[in-house]
Amino acid sequence: MPDHTKPVPFRPGDRVRSRISGLTGELLPAAGDGFARFRAEGSGLTVVCRPEDLEAIDHRADLAELAERESTEVYCRMFATARAAGMTDAQLAARSGVPEHIISAVGDGDEELTVTQLVLLALALGVRPSEWFHSDDAEVTR
Repeated sequence: MPDHTKPVPFRPGDRVRSRISGLTGELLPAAGDGFARFRAEGSGLTVVCRPEDLEAIDHRADLAELAERESTEVYCRMFATARAAGMTDAQLAARSGVPEHIISAVGDGDEELTVTQLVLLALALGVRPSEWFHSDDAEVTR
């Protein structure tokens, strides 16, 4: 018979997934009865299960995917701003000091900008860099 009294190897607040149901959510504090509880995402229901049926959700892959989407949106806004101003990559490079081959490679999805380069480009276009990080527009894809 399985031992349900082992403590959950996670901390309250950790994101977990049930190996049985596939549900995910935030781990709740232990109730002292040997079972684990988590608040299911979406429904908000409390799910009760055996601690050994839980697995940690690795946020690194989720963060990497989100970072890629967000950086793509920022780059799209940057290039849209440049095109709206009628600037070519060469003109933007001359005005900002960021090499043209880097600007072109970013447009092709082959290169990333440093924060400093991104700020230089924004200032060269007369916008605040933060404007490229906030939008109510629909999702932008590269």
